[in-house]
Amino acid sequence: MDDVGLVTAFLYGMLSFVTPCILPLVPAYITYITGVDLETLQKGGVGRKVIFLNSLLFVVGFSIVFMLLVIPANVVGNLLLQYQVWIQRIAGAIIVVFGLHIAGIINIGVLNVEKKLHVTEKPRGYFGSLVIGMTFALGWSPCIGPILASIILIASTQSMSTGVLLLGLYSAGLAIPFLVVGLMIGQFLEYYKGVLKHTREIMLVSGLVLVFVGGLMILGLFQRFFSVLG
Repeated sequence: MDDVGLVTAFLYGMLSFVTPCILPLVPAYITYITGVDLETLQKGGVGRKVIFLNSLLFVVGFSIVFMLLVIPANVVGNLLLQYQVWIQRIAGAIIVVFGLHIAGIINIGVLNVEKKLHVTEKPRGYFGSLVIGMTFALGWSPCIGPILASIILIASTQSMSTGVLLLGLYSAGLAIPFLVVGLMIGQFLEYYKGVLKHTREIMLVSGLVLVFVGGLMILGLFQRFFSVLG
């Protein structure tokens, strides 16, 4: 896997943060893991250290789950190693479909059905933020599902170590904005509504990029393309 491919995984993690089912809910997640209402957070009623540590354990929780997802995908890929070319083509075709769905060109009903694991009461302390992060990852909404699934499909065609690295970078790309928001929650609440107005354009562009990546995989040009860029 070329460095450019790893950077792509990181950038798609950041992209996931601004999807319509994540960005609007960020304030709710911050208040839930800290146990403090938004008004208090905006006034600086809670120390940045407390917010940051809760946010850090939250992102560690969902990163652990995401990185573990590559293991079964990679095992299946290795078992079917002799069919690796066809696995990559099928994965590419699935990624193209996911991309078209994200871009809004087609609508796949099953991907619009949100399935989440809910925790009715947050466990106490910082450990609770870790648990919420893991629960968050296990039951995440489908508008991030196609992006995450695309990274997992690519990772399944690589070595185990590369696959874990891909998911790790994807998780880092998603985690960094969460940590920044945790440190700058007041400023974030002032400006994030403006960002929400552009999510449609962001999803269109990202979906078309996924279509392009999937097309490269179908044609067997994925590795060659990123090697040339590198």
